[in-house]
Amino acid sequence: MRDLCRAASRRLRRRPIVENTGRVFRQLLQAEPYLFTGGVYDPLGAQLAERVGMKSVYLSGYSMALAQGWPDMGFLTQTEVTRIASMVASAVSIPIIADADDGYGNALSTIRTVQEYVKTGVAGIHLEDQRFPKRCGHIAGKTVVGLDEALGKYRAAVDTRDRLDPDFVIIARTDAYGAVGGSLEEAIRRGRAYADAGVDLVWCELSNASREPAIAFARAMRETHPDLPLAFNYSSSFRWHADRNPFTFKELGDLGYKFIFITLFAAHAATYAMWNAMEELVRDQEQAQWRLEKTKVGHPTESHHVMARVAHFQELEKRYIPGTEERIKSSHGFDDARLVHADGDRAGLSATVHTGGLRDRNALPVVTRDASDDPARERAQVARRRVGDDDLLGRGTRTAKQRGLRAGIPETDHLMNRLLDVKEQVERPPFGLDEAGIHRDQVCRTELAEVFQNRLNGGAGLPGGRGEDRSQLVVRVLPHSDVPE
Repeated sequence: MRDLCRAASRRLRRRPIVENTGRVFRQLLQAEPYLFTGGVYDPLGAQLAERVGMKSVYLSGYSMALAQGWPDMGFLTQTEVTRIASMVASAVSIPIIADADDGYGNALSTIRTVQEYVKTGVAGIHLEDQRFPKRCGHIAGKTVVGLDEALGKYRAAVDTRDRLDPDFVIIARTDAYGAVGGSLEEAIRRGRAYADAGVDLVWCELSNASREPAIAFARAMRETHPDLPLAFNYSSSFRWHADRNPFTFKELGDLGYKFIFITLFAAHAATYAMWNAMEELVRDQEQAQWRLEKTKVGHPTESHHVMARVAHFQELEKRYIPGTEERIKSSHGFDDARLVHADGDRAGLSATVHTGGLRDRNALPVVTRDASDDPARERAQVARRRVGDDDLLGRGTRTAKQRGLRAGIPETDHLMNRLLDVKEQVERPPFGLDEAGIHRDQVCRTELAEVFQNRLNGGAGLPGGRGEDRSQLVVRVLPHSDVPE
């Protein structure tokens, strides 16, 4: 029975289980000229990073503290950060490198920190050599512990890694360059010593965007440890755009910095957007919401139900909870027949089109006289389809009926224009759509279907040109497999 339960649990997973993300991270470091990512602070941010194609993600300590209303000055505890790490790791399948601060104490505390982080499922952590209370490497006042004490902590971390999971990644960060009494020479000395202790990557926290220290540190490390990959903080504290000759990721990769991360990327993007939106809400009240809705039309983040994968969990409800199907049918609200997943990888609604005998499958919602079939067919789900040259608007011109339908419902104009944009994208090299393009196409069709259905159900503004027999126009949404040829 226990084996059966375990098998059922595995089938319930919404994405394939990655058995060892540390191993995946190591493989990426070997395969890629450099690996880059942006810092996140919660499961949603990690999911968005994964869905847009990020190969790994960085769980930023400053971002986690900021999200809780604190600065990165040692306020969060090991328990708090590992809890966040566990939730983030359970939400994505890509490798996560997490901020473990200074190990939250001495060498013995570091042992437990590594143990707890291994349990979370992250690929690895970085540990710094600061003295408690630690702080962000770009906040003045930081100090570092003695080299012997730091080496004891790194050896403890490495031994714990080897005992629990040899693929778990340990990154040693030295803050000696910008600390009280620090220097580049001391940072190099410590970086080499930490590498000798068995860590997997070394990171020197720099004080600005200048090239010289980064180049000097990388060259010095290569002299003694030519095969050791380095980590680089493309820090959100620096003004890279204002530098006359800022580093590119490729340049850093060529220097040996194989893991590059922008620590507070998601936090800056989110706070900028939220500040502007909230400011507009204070000023313009309900109109701010209207503008936000219009701005997000067709964007993968348009629906919070989509981002939360409601359709997936409703399918599980239908499978395992008696009466779910009937409850969904007899109640108002979003359901799986109305949703398309943001990653384009789950079932959802996809409107198709037929006007007369024209085989133009996707320009408008399906027009057919028969709407009395099994109600379940009205709610049919559509698996992700392969989008190709002939699977969007088609190559044929619109018929008079299509033009009439569009003219009868002006609010569909912007949707039709977006579909035309998608068609043009498909017909340009390198032909086809990426995942985001597939989703935008599906969202357009969904909205068109809803507009037509609402118009017909409401009895006002029925589509069609003058003199057309509107009574024969019944719109229904069919899965692609049901569309007549």
